[in-house]
Amino acid sequence: MTYGLYPGLLDYERAEEKIQYLNELSITYLYKDILELSNIRNSSQISKLLKLHAFQVESLISINEIAQKIGKDHETVSSYIDQPENRPSCSG
Repeated sequence: MTYGLYPGLLDYERAEEKIQYLNELSITYLYKDILELSNIRNSSQISKLLKLHAFQVESLISINEIAQKIGKDHETVSSYIDQPENRPSCSG
C-alpha cells in the first residue's frame, strides 16, 4: 500500500520500478494537465506545490504556508489550487 493502488503498479515488483512508474505517471498526467490548463510556466514550483499539498492532505491546506515555501504570492498559489474547480465539468 506504500505506492498506492494504480493498476500499472501491479506490473512491477521492485520498489525502484514502482517509483519510476509513479514519477512517469505524475509527469505525464499531472504536470501536463496542470501546466497546460493553468498556463503555469515554472514546473519546479508546481512540483513543490504538489508535494506540499500532498503532505497536508489530512489537514486544512495552508495556502500562505505553501506560498512561502515555493516563493509565490498567496493569490498565485490559490489560483493553482482552485484551478480544477474552475474548469467546466465533463460529466453529463
